[in-house]
Amino acid sequence: MTIPRALSALLLISAILLISLAPGGPIETRDFSHIPAAVLALFNVFLTVLGLGSILLAWLLFSRQCRWYWPFLAGASYFLVYGLDLLTIFPESPTAMNQALWAIEVAGMIVALPVMILSGFFMQSNDSSRSQEQVPVAIILGAGLAGLVIVAFTTISAMGG
Repeated sequence: MTIPRALSALLLISAILLISLAPGGPIETRDFSHIPAAVLALFNVFLTVLGLGSILLAWLLFSRQCRWYWPFLAGASYFLVYGLDLLTIFPESPTAMNQALWAIEVAGMIVALPVMILSGFFMQSNDSSRSQEQVPVAIILGAGLAGLVIVAFTTISAMGG
């Protein structure tokens, strides 16, 4: 398996792990109603861009149209998001983290590490230097619309609605 294809697979796994944690679902059951709606919405925008962006990056990597730094930034973002939550820094909740949530976040951090490491190897390969990101406009518009729906749903769910 080539580095771009391995990165594609790891980014898809990362996106699936993140998607499984959507507020209102069976795993993320904590209450965030004490956090201002604007803060929750911004956080959900970031998480939605990270999840949908990872799927897009996986496709770009698979078709060899991606620079090395995009998967590195995605891996670092997953690592940071999960790390901050596991350390109870952000987002804080009066509801305790359940074991399934804890396990998925630890798994997400573990998957993020090889994403960052392989991105470094990808940077050194010839595959990274000749790539050009070319995303069809329809995909960008579709992802944007899906993102708006996701952010609205997750923000309302996180507020206990």
